[in-house]
Amino acid sequence: MSQILLVDTNAAQLRALEDILRAAGFEVSAVRSGNSALALAIAAAFDYDAIVTEHRLFCCTGADLASKARADGIKIPIVVLSGESGVEQHYAGLDVHILYRPIRPEELIAVLKQETAVEV
Repeated sequence: MSQILLVDTNAAQLRALEDILRAAGFEVSAVRSGNSALALAIAAAFDYDAIVTEHRLFCCTGADLASKARADGIKIPIVVLSGESGVEQHYAGLDVHILYRPIRPEELIAVLKQETAVEV
């Protein structure tokens, strides 16, 4: 079973995404802060199979989170959710998968299965 670190500053969206991922068979650690996510990812880098984060976070952007994670040697897949078009430039060279809102649950699940290469 894949372990996902989920980051979304909106509590309702966080709960909805967490429910969707759990129903699909993923184990989920959900946080509302980019700083908390980075600390968890660094402390338990080998426990997570992927990070799912929104682009806009309170402290920073998903690109900042991805950049810091990559600089700390975290190589797990990162999936970025964004309601803004054209954010790709912020993620150049960071090896992330970007999904644009609105996102169908099946689309997110398919991307995570592909990125983690694990059947759930």
